[in-house]
This record gives sequence, structure tokens and C-alpha cells, in this order.
Amino acid sequence: MKRKSISNRAITVFVFLFCLLCGSNSNAVNKPEVTLLILGSYQCLNCRLMEPIIKDLRQDYKGRVAMPYIDVKINHNQARIYNAYRLPTLILFDKNRQEVFRHQGFLDRETLVQAMDQLLAQENRDID
Repeated sequence: MKRKSISNRAITVFVFLFCLLCGSNSNAVNKPEVTLLILGSYQCLNCRLMEPIIKDLRQDYKGRVAMPYIDVKINHNQARIYNAYRLPTLILFDKNRQEVFRHQGFLDRETLVQAMDQLLAQENRDID
């Protein structure tokens, strides 16, 4: 019996959707439309330095911004798919899943908050 292989793109879509649906700050009733995808590794110093920032932001933006984390040491192909050559890689997606912001390496809280607030304000203007 011949096995069908699953493409990397299908795996990426599955992992992305799984993270969105099962993330710590998403719920079935009020899913956030903005996503901050975090690609990192628990072995990465800058990733560990960003952990408290991300933890605080998850609380501050709960229900408004989904923040799935992908450990690229476990999910090797995700780094290649998302072109994450430096860790952490932070990618902000709008409601249409279009990339609107990307940063590789450590990023201070203020810059990240500014990018998310700007996108959320734009999304709210689009709704009105």
C-alpha cells in the first residue's frame, strides 16, 4: 500500500491553526484576529530573556492577540518555512493572515507593544 506524503505547507498550516486554537490566550467564543507568532528555542538566550516580556503581553493582550510559540529546535522545518534565521523571530499577522511586522533577535517591550497597538488600532478602524 502506497503512503501519501504530507507536504511541509500542510504541516505548517496545521501547526499554525493548532497553536491558534489551543493557545493559552485563545478561546472558542472570541478568537483574536491578530496573531504574534513567536519562533524561538528554550536553548536560546535571547528567547529566554524575552519570556517574561511575552508572558506579560499574553496577559495584557488576552483575547485580542493570539501568541503561539513554536520551538524550532523541536519543529525544525518551521524555522525554514518562516525564514527564521535568528532567534527569536517575532512575526505579527493581521486578521487576513498577512505579515505586517517581523523582527529577528531580542526586541524590547515598548517596540513590540507599539507594533501591536498600531495594528489593533488599524484593525478597529477597518471595522468602523
